[in-house]
Amino acid sequence: MKKLLFITLLLSVIILNSEVITISPSSDLYTDLEHQGTPNANGELWVANYVPAGQFQRIMIDFEADDYFNSSFGSAILHLTRFYSCPSSGSTVVRIYPIAEDWNEANWNIHQHVAFHENIYKEVLLSGPGGANIEHFSIDMTNILSQVMDNELEFYGFVMIANSNQKFSKFYSKEHNNVANRPTLEITSSPVSNENVNTIITSQEITAFPNPFNPTTTIEFDNPLGELVEVAIYNIRGRLVKTVSGIEVNGEKNRVMWNGLDDKNKKVSSGIYLCQVKIGNDLATAKLVLQK
Repeated sequence: MKKLLFITLLLSVIILNSEVITISPSSDLYTDLEHQGTPNANGELWVANYVPAGQFQRIMIDFEADDYFNSSFGSAILHLTRFYSCPSSGSTVVRIYPIAEDWNEANWNIHQHVAFHENIYKEVLLSGPGGANIEHFSIDMTNILSQVMDNELEFYGFVMIANSNQKFSKFYSKEHNNVANRPTLEITSSPVSNENVNTIITSQEITAFPNPFNPTTTIEFDNPLGELVEVAIYNIRGRLVKTVSGIEVNGEKNRVMWNGLDDKNKKVSSGIYLCQVKIGNDLATAKLVLQK
């Protein structure tokens, strides 16, 4: 009779080197409800909320960066270059929200404001000298994008809305001749090491093939006693992603497939996931890598 070995394991995930990726916008523009029929200034992004001047522009920027917001996501910095702010103030206080609907600049009506997630935002003071002065801003969007991930929201970019009574700030768009002055989103992947997933394993091994995979992997393990089996997929942060069903039995072997979808039937992002198999009272864990 095969002897079952019960040990406590601290699962050490393979260390990944940090990676910095700089992404250019797929779309950027500003919306303006009050000046119907007036086209946007070419190569510029305006934001204001100032009643006396009748200026209420909002900036929209998308980076199509969904695949980077996964289990190894570390940080995100939004880089903007301002070339003009109101001479009398030199500053604009804004809130930056994640956009809640799909859009692109090719077909978006610039005289229509976009929907956004009102409870998720970052407030930023864009300060500096007034008038025509070049100012570079690096805005930490890590917390915003972490909330987008945690709430399982689709990412359609950011909308920047000035607070009440805030005068102009004007930025360069992705069409500007100087590449260094265009908006970018800098994403850093975090090194993943010693995630300390406490599990109890048996002498059976979990295998997954292919692994890395895209979009489907087959998970196989021994179950010689025919006990009740539960299979669950977690992300690196320990959040349950998917409870996998449809286990096939072939003698002492059990097999189940995971198609890269979560419990809401949505595709998960590329990254590292942990497959936990519970056989009776015993647990075993294997690392899965989804690559897109």
